[in-house]
Amino acid sequence: MDVFLGIDTGLKGAVAVKTEKSIDHFLMPVRKLEKTREEVDSFMLYHKLVDIVQEHDSVFACVEKIHSMPKQSAQSGFSQGRNYQAVLSVLEVLQIPFVYCTAQQWKQTILAGLPWKGNKSCSCVYVENKYPQIELVSGRRKKPHDGIADAVCICEYGIHKHGWKTIIIGERWGNEA
Repeated sequence: MDVFLGIDTGLKGAVAVKTEKSIDHFLMPVRKLEKTREEVDSFMLYHKLVDIVQEHDSVFACVEKIHSMPKQSAQSGFSQGRNYQAVLSVLEVLQIPFVYCTAQQWKQTILAGLPWKGNKSCSCVYVENKYPQIELVSGRRKKPHDGIADAVCICEYGIHKHGWKTIIIGERWGNEA
């Protein structure tokens, strides 16, 4: 069976895992470096993705492309880039073909008709309606987890744009979506 991954590479991001029959997710594994610094735990991400690769015939990923934001500090931009590269490196090591998409691309396509500009909750509303089995609010959280919702939407975008038939190992290696 084939699987599509949608990846929000942020520290509060997630990985959506969708087959033709089911959808699941896991939070981006993060490790603490110091009191206030964290980074993507590429070792844990590797092991989570190895399990997926071993369970499925083929795996394809759609990764949200990052960019620096106005008024973002250099350190913040550097940390964001380091985490992004950690995720891409794990995909390359596991030979999982992937495409990039921008937030604007997936939002225009998946959230069409919703007021998504400047509104982080639109992806949560979309996922709550389309996939009620996905828990966006769990544990002590009071607000829906937009990293999970974004990962699901990125996954949906990858499937919408490329379809299930594009899942062939080695094809579309790191191309723009």
